[in-house]
Amino acid sequence: MNTLPDSRLDELIVGLNEEFRTAFDHVIGWREDETRGLVEVTREACHKGRLNGTLERVAALISDGCLEECIGALGESADNPSEEQLLGAAPALIEHHGLEVVRVMLASAVAGEAAAAAVCSRLLKHDETLALPPVEHVEAKVAPPADDDPEREALKERRRLERQRKQADQRARREQAAKAGGRKK
Repeated sequence: MNTLPDSRLDELIVGLNEEFRTAFDHVIGWREDETRGLVEVTREACHKGRLNGTLERVAALISDGCLEECIGALGESADNPSEEQLLGAAPALIEHHGLEVVRVMLASAVAGEAAAAAVCSRLLKHDETLALPPVEHVEAKVAPPADDDPEREALKERRRLERQRKQADQRARREQAAKAGGRKK
């Protein structure tokens, strides 16, 4: 999704049919009273949704038309196409939907673990036209250590005292149970 410029992403979202647009809005959490832009909300949802599936659902909705056309072009080979078959269908797909959307479609197949995932992955990594552009290297940011916060220290102390109290209660119950067990003999 990062390879799609904002203007293209906006164009794709606005171009969704009513059913897909309703689903799209639901997936990204878009509301009519939203003050942020649609593209901004989409990118934020995709970023946060790398683990919960939101990114994959957004990609599938955006690339559905391209996938449908690809399936039509591949015919009976659509379930498990060869690399050559996909490369044969690619020029028409790129012309009609754009390179970015074709890449999103291929990535969706990989993420969705389709039968053709291995072929799609190879194309996204190695094909002269379809390969994803290199990702810009970003240095990891390490959070500075937290300053001594009196509220946090007080909370830690309350938790420590509560733990000690519970441990003492458990110890007393065990001792009482042991004494009661000793009397029954």
